[in-house]
Amino acid sequence: MRGLRVHAKTTSHFAPPIHHAWLRYSSSNWPCQSFVVVPCQTGASTPQIWERILVRTLTIAAFLCVSLFAVTVLGQHTLDIVESNGLSENRIDLVIMGDGYTSGEQQDFASDAQNAIDHLFGKRPSKQYREFFNIVTISTISNESGADHPATSEYVDTFYDCAYDCAGLGHLICCDYSTILSVAGTEYPAYDVALLLVNDQQYGGSGGPVAIASTSPLSSDIPFHESGHVFAGLGDEYDSAYPGYVCEDIYPNISFTADRNDLKWNYWVDEDTPLPTPESAAVNNQEPVGAYEGACYETVGLFRPVYECVMRSLNNDFCAVCTEQMVLSYYGFVEPVDTYSPAQDSHVGVYGDSIDFFVEAVEPTPNTLAYTWDLDGEIVSWSDSADLEFLFSCVDQGEHQLTVTVSDLTNMVMVDPGNLMTMSVSWTVTRTDDGPVENCDDQDAGGDACLDGGYCPGKSGCGCHAIQARRTLFSSLLPLIYL
Repeated sequence: MRGLRVHAKTTSHFAPPIHHAWLRYSSSNWPCQSFVVVPCQTGASTPQIWERILVRTLTIAAFLCVSLFAVTVLGQHTLDIVESNGLSENRIDLVIMGDGYTSGEQQDFASDAQNAIDHLFGKRPSKQYREFFNIVTISTISNESGADHPATSEYVDTFYDCAYDCAGLGHLICCDYSTILSVAGTEYPAYDVALLLVNDQQYGGSGGPVAIASTSPLSSDIPFHESGHVFAGLGDEYDSAYPGYVCEDIYPNISFTADRNDLKWNYWVDEDTPLPTPESAAVNNQEPVGAYEGACYETVGLFRPVYECVMRSLNNDFCAVCTEQMVLSYYGFVEPVDTYSPAQDSHVGVYGDSIDFFVEAVEPTPNTLAYTWDLDGEIVSWSDSADLEFLFSCVDQGEHQLTVTVSDLTNMVMVDPGNLMTMSVSWTVTRTDDGPVENCDDQDAGGDACLDGGYCPGKSGCGCHAIQARRTLFSSLLPLIYL
């Protein structure tokens, strides 16, 4: 029986809209360089008329050539793999894109993208779970630099048509989402999450189908905040008014009650923490976890877990409650086990035979994974080891079930209701002979007893008899080594 969890990645494709833009033509652009425009003259002779027709024909052809060249250069996309940590089927594929970068600013985009990556993965929990991600960039050429500023009647020609002042809010940036998603899906079909950097020094950004942030230093924490929305479905913890917005009880970090029994994150709250929790009780921005009033654009009646979290104000970390949800969301994309060996589900052997079993897991940093091996439901080894040598001498004749369970024991998660952070892989092992069975019980003191009366010091696990046999063979061969 193979892994007990199944994860399938799906992609969506959107039809891109048509973009109209002019391209400054250079005579060095092949093949357009072969076309020369000759001015017409009045009173032309027949040969001149034919020359005029030829010139007009060539002029039209030149225009078509320039138009075709515009399609291939304007909006040209270049895909770069920044970090590859595993197959897309079991990783979160993050694509970083850019708008408002001209052909001469592509190196600026590469630098801005790297800064965004460093910032995004410089805090918990993405810092610890970076191995769960593949990261790529898609650079795109725009005609002009920057973004639109309708409030000041400033407009530029960019590929994704990003603009500030969306919905009348000066810092809110809206872009052509269908084109962004279409390009992402075409250039990198395996992507899961897209982040767009807008080459403008005014603070701004937005969430939604794409996380968007300007390149202003003040916007550096926006992608981190937006990742809370994108991955974990976290709600905004602001208490400033948003006219017309009605908060729904769908966010894991926002509660409609401060009652201890009904508080969504009550298992994070110490018994001596008052509920509701006055702001005066906070010893720092994120301690203690409680129920602080004011969230989801309301000042009363809605509660957040801590005094200050990045979901409330930038340049903070995720609080304990939000961090837990982020880690769980990562495991919604990534299974704990990448591969395992042997790939076959069933194995047959006799006394003296052995098989090496192994699982390759996706490890956080630091590694908080634990491996539990059990045989027919009884634990045979408990350690941080991903492999086990199985000897058929350890079991009696018949069919047996060997299972390894990989669990993430990080203290960033207290409750895993979907059991996402645990995965088991099982094999069937069958011993066909009716020979003797070794005593393979681990013993912390004294080691393992063997059928031949020998002794295996320490926790050698199964097969101490076989280990002694190998040692005896090596000893008998030792004199031959020096001959």
